[in-house]
Amino acid sequence: QRQMCIRDRTIGGKLTLEANSAIRAEVGSSNDLVGCIKLAPESVLKLSGSVYVDVDTDPSISPIRGSEIKLLDWSEATFDSGAAPTVENFVPRVESNPDISKIYLSTKEDGLYMGYVTGRVPDGVFIFIK
Repeated sequence: QRQMCIRDRTIGGKLTLEANSAIRAEVGSSNDLVGCIKLAPESVLKLSGSVYVDVDTDPSISPIRGSEIKLLDWSEATFDSGAAPTVENFVPRVESNPDISKIYLSTKEDGLYMGYVTGRVPDGVFIFIK
């Protein structure tokens, strides 16, 4: 399960994500490293428009399906609007990586999660016809 921030960076104070800004997830083969932004207690998150989500992958790893990688942890933050962001606040941008065919986004009470599927054939799936 990839539900925790790995190599997280904690931000305090006020974080404003402007319209058309981007969150970029870097998924690599070395321990499946994912950079995650964690908002510290007393932080305030403000979204001033839709935010893009990009994925940068290592082509040597298998596709990740579902929405299990946490990108943004707002579990201890408050929200400028008074309500937590919803999945509609985030726009997957598959064209930023030609190896990605689909990005799945979900929001939970504690943050923004992502999964993706590559355009490659998944590892270990072979069909032989005689």
